[in-house]
Amino acid sequence: DNLIKLLTDLLNNPNVLVGTFFPAMNLSKDKSNNKMKYPQCSKGHMYTSIMIDQICTQCGNIVHQMQAHTPTETWSANSYGYIPQDESDIIGFLPPTSYAIIRCIIHSCLLWASCNGKDLHRLLNNIDLPPKYFWTQIKNDFKCLMKATGRSLDEVSIIIHLVLREITETGCGIQIHKGGMRSRDLKKLNTMDDRHEWEKQFEEAYIKPVLKDIDGSMKNLLLKLTPTDHNQLFKVVYDVTLNPGEHNFLWQYHPRVCKDHFYFNNVDLNMKQEYPALFMLLAESKSLEATKFIPDIVSLQKLIQEIAQNHTMENKKHLEIMAFSECISKFTTADQQAVVMRRFQNLCQAWDLARKELFHYDCFDVKKEFIEMQLTEGIPMVFLIPTTRGEGVITTALVDYLVSIHNSLIQKARDFVKKSLDREWLIKVREVHVMNVELSHLIDYKNAFFPLLLKHS
Repeated sequence: DNLIKLLTDLLNNPNVLVGTFFPAMNLSKDKSNNKMKYPQCSKGHMYTSIMIDQICTQCGNIVHQMQAHTPTETWSANSYGYIPQDESDIIGFLPPTSYAIIRCIIHSCLLWASCNGKDLHRLLNNIDLPPKYFWTQIKNDFKCLMKATGRSLDEVSIIIHLVLREITETGCGIQIHKGGMRSRDLKKLNTMDDRHEWEKQFEEAYIKPVLKDIDGSMKNLLLKLTPTDHNQLFKVVYDVTLNPGEHNFLWQYHPRVCKDHFYFNNVDLNMKQEYPALFMLLAESKSLEATKFIPDIVSLQKLIQEIAQNHTMENKKHLEIMAFSECISKFTTADQQAVVMRRFQNLCQAWDLARKELFHYDCFDVKKEFIEMQLTEGIPMVFLIPTTRGEGVITTALVDYLVSIHNSLIQKARDFVKKSLDREWLIKVREVHVMNVELSHLIDYKNAFFPLLLKHS
């Protein structure tokens, strides 16, 4: 038994892997189950965040914020076998670069098996047309590696080739280290600890030797190739045969350290414990990017709420089925319309960046079909009139989630500095009402906060 037994079983006898925790599969991110208390008046009438400190329309009392909420997370395996990947990157025990390489190899094995008549249905979780699906996933794995390394598609192809060569030439006889998994567990990773150990030792044996010096590995490969091998391997890269001793790689690209590069090579669950603020900044980058749109979304909510409140109950039903573009054209002035449409476009951007996180955000009950919905100018107003339940919950939940994740990151950063320096902050946290928040109140995560965290982590 050795590390690659799992891969050979995928190719030749996949049914023996039923019940296996596949390496490099998604971990589920579960938010805390602490339900948020909605803003409400003294008589318990509930409202959205834009009504805080306003007069209750039912009894005339003031609406108050009841409880601040900061989500907590746990990471766990959500299924045996192959787990379809969503648009987010893998976060687990290894850096995302290593996961992309492992996934690419596993996808290649599964593609080969599915094209050669192997029965995979007991390993797959609701995947239609496996060959087409796995080919698409291989392309996505290559894209991840391109982002992670800052290199071209051609170079990434060679990186995968070098890892496979490492397995072929030096890895087939590698045994599990003493103190690692039991030999019998190689055929079937029965627990998450088994999976973790397999991933760690696979990375150590086959991936790190390549990634520690990619340029050197590529140049050594070129030097060892015969002219025939050289032409076969590189004819898709070069129009003419190059002598590696005399020519530089014309397609090499060495980027500066950026957020994506740092993310793919460093983020894992160990970082979550040691550098929680930096981990959150990188792992939640899309949602944090969307926080810059909070002021425009809240302003849009306020305008739509005012339009809805000016309608009687009967007319409000007609308003709810009206398209957003028609409503804005009918109930705003020509000068207002350009500003409103800009704010709506920013809402759409924020929605596309963060909506998938609402699957795990249990403070509001947002139906799956709502989260999967695209926002367009033709969307019925019932989805945009902010409420705490039903169709109108989508913008309420989005704003609440973005506010909570912004506050959570700031608090993690403050706690980290306080713990690492053993000093109390001299400046207290200042709160800004969500109705009054402006872009200047929010952190420039990409250009300001990330370099700051990187410097002090």
